[in-house]
Amino acid sequence: MMIDPSLPLETNRGHKLTLVSHDDTQIVAHPDTHPDLRWAFERQTGRFSQHRDEDNAMRIRNVATNRPVTHFHVSFGKSDWTRDEWCLHPLHKFDDPKEAAAETARLNAEAKEFASDWRFAVKRTTTQVADYDAVWQSWMKARFEHGEYKPLPWHDTLNIPEHFAHVSLGDPCQVAYVSPGDGPNDHITVTTPGRYLARYFPDLDSAEISRWATKLDVECELKFALTPDEIEHVYTNGPNSCMSHSADAFNSSCHPTRIYGAGDLAIAYLERNSRIIARALCWPEKKFYGRMYGDTNRLGDRLNGEGYTSTGTFNGARMLKIEESGTYIMPYLDHDYCFNVHEDHLSLNYHGAYLANRTDGYAEEVDEDCWVCPHCGDEEDETESMYVDSAQEYWCRHCVEYSATLCDECHSRTDDGGRDACLPVYEGDAHSSVCGTCRADLNLEEDDQGRLVRSPELEEEAA
Repeated sequence: MMIDPSLPLETNRGHKLTLVSHDDTQIVAHPDTHPDLRWAFERQTGRFSQHRDEDNAMRIRNVATNRPVTHFHVSFGKSDWTRDEWCLHPLHKFDDPKEAAAETARLNAEAKEFASDWRFAVKRTTTQVADYDAVWQSWMKARFEHGEYKPLPWHDTLNIPEHFAHVSLGDPCQVAYVSPGDGPNDHITVTTPGRYLARYFPDLDSAEISRWATKLDVECELKFALTPDEIEHVYTNGPNSCMSHSADAFNSSCHPTRIYGAGDLAIAYLERNSRIIARALCWPEKKFYGRMYGDTNRLGDRLNGEGYTSTGTFNGARMLKIEESGTYIMPYLDHDYCFNVHEDHLSLNYHGAYLANRTDGYAEEVDEDCWVCPHCGDEEDETESMYVDSAQEYWCRHCVEYSATLCDECHSRTDDGGRDACLPVYEGDAHSSVCGTCRADLNLEEDDQGRLVRSPELEEEAA
């Protein structure tokens, strides 16, 4: 992509630019509307330096020369008007003068039939537009040549040259390409490999599409961060959350997630092409993991494949003890965990002496006279709280009565609004409440009333 800093500059988003400086690697300019800003662009690809993983990044380019574009409009007026008073019809503009003439003849015949005094004529107009048609393909070629764009794995077999199809910068499992007509606008379309292949290679059957599409599914590596440095790196370079900010965003003297590195806990994470795409707090010894962030489907599948489960608690897990400002450094903990203080460490516990519900890097001591139900947020009597298994937290009696159900099979209590919620399973006119986990293990079918029932035939086959 040849950019001449001595010529007028702009971005592909319409900003007019003024050059500040340039060298062999970058061009620095400011938008004319904000002279105090400084925008750095890569010299070879024109990409804005802060948009490295964006498919439709802002880019610098030379302002194109104008070229004349001719259109043929249907104009209209009345017989006693001068031609200067006639107007252009907003819905009738043509590139082909024959089409414009045919439409004009149709409208005049219609006006004559209804004795209208409106008249129609063809008017030719010429406007000057920026000509990017001749240069946009050179932009795309430069991005391949300089390694910004990576060809698709089927490039040598299935290829439409004018698409400049490549691996998406934002998601390496997606296809990015130039849709017809979008090249001069420097716009990239992103879609799944299956949809791209099905749309532009209709001769492929579903099996062939699946075979080619899986070649783009980049393998993710499951890793575990164990040390404070490793844990902080995963949080500050992975999926977004209240704890993913850099250390200087917190009031504590260090990143609060470093306290996980005491030996019991770890951060399970997926890395793909050196990018962290998912993470979850886990306890390797007990094969238990908590809430996931990022690509939760892939991470959940990988952890489950390694024998981990999300059913359990972190109660008793040790954390580093760092006392500061009259309290302890502590990250925000999901599922309303608290913690207790020991001589040389902290330990997680649902009913601990300190709360971990702040996002500034510090803990807060529990008010002994106050307990807040995590489901409704009301202050309640903790002695009457009950554990809801699917939510992994204690709820007040009112929430348990109206928002949770006890499974008659495994006797666990599930959230009525969750994925594992209990549903009625019928045997004749009687029914029992069965959670999603247990339903998966039973031989069930729907009867003619749409109710879930136990199937004697399926149970016989299973036996």
